[in-house]
Amino acid sequence: MRLVTAVLVFLLAFVAVGYAQNADGVPIEIKNGKKLILTENSTHDEIQKALGKILKSEMPSILTAERIQYDFQAVEGQAPLTLCFDFDAHGKLTGLLIDAYMKDQNPTAQLLKQWLEKHVGEGKKVGAGLQWSHAGYLFLFTAGGSGEDSNYGFRITRDKK
Repeated sequence: MRLVTAVLVFLLAFVAVGYAQNADGVPIEIKNGKKLILTENSTHDEIQKALGKILKSEMPSILTAERIQYDFQAVEGQAPLTLCFDFDAHGKLTGLLIDAYMKDQNPTAQLLKQWLEKHVGEGKKVGAGLQWSHAGYLFLFTAGGSGEDSNYGFRITRDKK
């Protein structure tokens, strides 16, 4: 009986730790399994440092106090993926755009959508997209259009609740 109790306590602790980790942030897989953890307190310096390590061979398209933008091939042979991080005057993250023309070009958005569905729920229909609220942010997923007007990605902004 003690063994069963010990196993149950261990499992509950394991689940609680996993939940706490998910509650604190959102993993954004950038490239080749390397992730940036988006938290309510993410800053310009933290994100710039993390992206520099993850995207070593890439240079930012824009690097200012207000914005960090990378345009790179997430999938070899595909059109570029755009990651655009925006910051307030204090260096705190205010928004993130994860954008490509098609699903195949944007594994970052695919994996984020899967993670949100698994950990947050199905998402609420908003216009032509799906929206989630988690870790202090609103995640708006959109897909559709044709040609140069097509998109597959996320617009992530601060949740003003």
